[in-house]
Amino acid sequence: MKKIRILIFFFLLSSISLAQSRLYQLEKQKLDLQLRISNLINQNELLKRKITDNESAIIERKKSIAALVRLNRSLNQFNVGGIMSLENPQKLNRTLKVVEKIRDKLVTETTEFNFIQADLFNKKNILDRQILELSESEKLILQQEKNILSEEKKMIDQLLQTREKSLLSVKGYLLKPVQCKIDSDFGLVSDSTNKYNIFNKGTTYLCRIGDKVVSVGPGRIIFRDHVEHWGESIIIEHDGGYYSVYTHLANISKSKGDEVVRGEVLGYLDNSEFYFEFRHQNIPIFFNSWTKR
Repeated sequence: MKKIRILIFFFLLSSISLAQSRLYQLEKQKLDLQLRISNLINQNELLKRKITDNESAIIERKKSIAALVRLNRSLNQFNVGGIMSLENPQKLNRTLKVVEKIRDKLVTETTEFNFIQADLFNKKNILDRQILELSESEKLILQQEKNILSEEKKMIDQLLQTREKSLLSVKGYLLKPVQCKIDSDFGLVSDSTNKYNIFNKGTTYLCRIGDKVVSVGPGRIIFRDHVEHWGESIIIEHDGGYYSVYTHLANISKSKGDEVVRGEVLGYLDNSEFYFEFRHQNIPIFFNSWTKR
């Protein structure tokens, strides 16, 4: 009976390892989809601007061609014999050159018009395909989120049976690192100034200098150093392969290698901007669903 219990225990440990691997793959696939969506949105915005430019260029080309056609018709109606009978050879030569230039310009404008129109048609087709792909990717994201939640639930059940340590077992009970207003949240963010979308792998908060920063959960400090742009920063490793990142710290009371508990003060902000990341292995995760309500 004891051997059977041991076998069951090791079977559950093996199941947890497989579940961790599946969960990681699901999270990676979700991240890949999120980045793909971000790229598609940017490509679509760029295509829309190019389509608008093409449509404006077509309008201008139409005006130019119409003016050239009218001028060409006038020249065709002109008595060519009258031109040839001009007594001044220089004037005759200039007149013929004008006729030639107008007709060459008409050919060039017509060719460019056809090219722009074809390019416009092609860009609209690409945009239609990308909009469809974007819609499908967004549906896949929703399904992927359901798959992740399902896999997490299975893994939590297994963790409770084996009493194996993982931060996942306390999901929904972690603390927020700061009590500040979110300035830029995790995920896709639109830059209205540059008309560009970026994917935030963490969350930026607007705080007051001197606000305290706490550990979101129990773990061990594996990194403490000055990082360019982010200032004094700390990385905490939590059970189950989870990591939290804290930046712009001052008066840090902890060192690399120190154990920390949930809610323990790590330091105080030396900047009004605080950046935080939460990761599973190397995959950035939306932290909101992990915090205590």
